[in-house]
Amino acid sequence: AYIDNNNKFTISFSYNDRFINDVDNNPSSWFDRIFQVPKQTKLSKLYGIDYNGVLSKSTFINLGFKVLNTYEDVNPEFLDPDKFRNNAANGERIGGVSVSYVGRFRNTPFGSVNDLTLNRGIERSNTYSLVGNITTQIDKGNMIKAGFQLSSYYLNAYKESNVKSFTEKSVLSFTAYPYEGGLFVQDKMEFEGMVANFGLRYDFYNFNTDYFIDQFQPRLGGETAKTETFGHFAPRLGISFPISENSVFHLNYGSFIQRPSFNRIYYTTWVSKTEFSKIGNPTLKPERTNAYDVGIVQSLPFGFTLDVSA
Repeated sequence: AYIDNNNKFTISFSYNDRFINDVDNNPSSWFDRIFQVPKQTKLSKLYGIDYNGVLSKSTFINLGFKVLNTYEDVNPEFLDPDKFRNNAANGERIGGVSVSYVGRFRNTPFGSVNDLTLNRGIERSNTYSLVGNITTQIDKGNMIKAGFQLSSYYLNAYKESNVKSFTEKSVLSFTAYPYEGGLFVQDKMEFEGMVANFGLRYDFYNFNTDYFIDQFQPRLGGETAKTETFGHFAPRLGISFPISENSVFHLNYGSFIQRPSFNRIYYTTWVSKTEFSKIGNPTLKPERTNAYDVGIVQSLPFGFTLDVSA
């Protein structure tokens, strides 16, 4: 929506809903659409508003705010989801026969023995993102751009695996509120054929959770500490200038980081209070990349150019 020639707002909305209740590669599921095929739901909604404004003939600004909601679940249609096993060790029986769990049954026309779907649970997230930048041509040779990016998250999951037995069942359960952001400023300079970009970026994030101080003996109720905010300054440099009438030299350098993905941080699957099948590590360090590029562009006859870079 236009307010006037110098101000514009854009409102956006995206909705995606997917329901999956189909057979997999196991032929036994062709004959049982209840126990063999779990119902899966995937839902996402994205709301956004953006503003573009012209402050003067040499300055303009962009602002944007977005909210992303996601939800996923796996829901087997058990007759009673809280009674998924019989424990032979405790004397429980079915039809007079002692069994260890009700996880196998005969249901196909061929009398094949099949497995129930033994996984279930939900996973949801809310992401709030705010971005903005301003660009201004301060004089003929300098264009300054500065901006920021801020994101806050709500993450929640509760998943059960191998629910055929209380002693074999594992649980993934967590709620977390991580956040991250970045600030940057850069100057594009142009003087008599030379173009140079100088910039500096500061990235930060905090997983905002607890981690076990003793990583060799993690256990529920063990001593923990709070994660701290990680910050990183990253310079950027790019230069291009002619070295002859038909040759241009260019040089680029950049420092980059990428935080570990959330599933490496929070996805701890507990089997008991002292045993786990997988444990997340909130103390992981980010990936670091230093990128260099240097080369020459040479003009050739008949409109061809040759770019040699390393």
